[in-house]
Amino acid sequence: MKHLRNILWPLCVLAMLMGGISACDNSDEAKLEAKWQMCQVVTDGGATQQVDSVFYSFMDGTFMAVCMRADGSYWAYNGAYTMNGENLTVTFVENQGMDFNSPARYMYWPDRSKEFQILTLTRSTLKMVSGEQTFIFRKY
Repeated sequence: MKHLRNILWPLCVLAMLMGGISACDNSDEAKLEAKWQMCQVVTDGGATQQVDSVFYSFMDGTFMAVCMRADGSYWAYNGAYTMNGENLTVTFVENQGMDFNSPARYMYWPDRSKEFQILTLTRSTLKMVSGEQTFIFRKY
């Protein structure tokens, strides 16, 4: 019995260490998977607009964008995302009744799909560019 305990104890310790190492995933994909609040939009010309009512959420390939309105109501749209290195592609699900001239303009979303290049991604900050706009988020 003592011999069995001497074998099992190191195996249990090794299993716990491996579990702890895998739980500390520092990949960009793991850092992206969170809820983010848009703070600023900076245009190519340098104009900055403060934003506090737009939220992006990334989790396991699914995406949600939420725009809070002044009256307390909100718009929410679902989609999917793929990440390839520093490139992020987000596509909304069709037939959600999204009017890209109404709520989407407040979310800086011109059509159903959007390409981003991630400039900064930490556990608390997300900065990405799409076209002539840079979007700065904080983890929510």
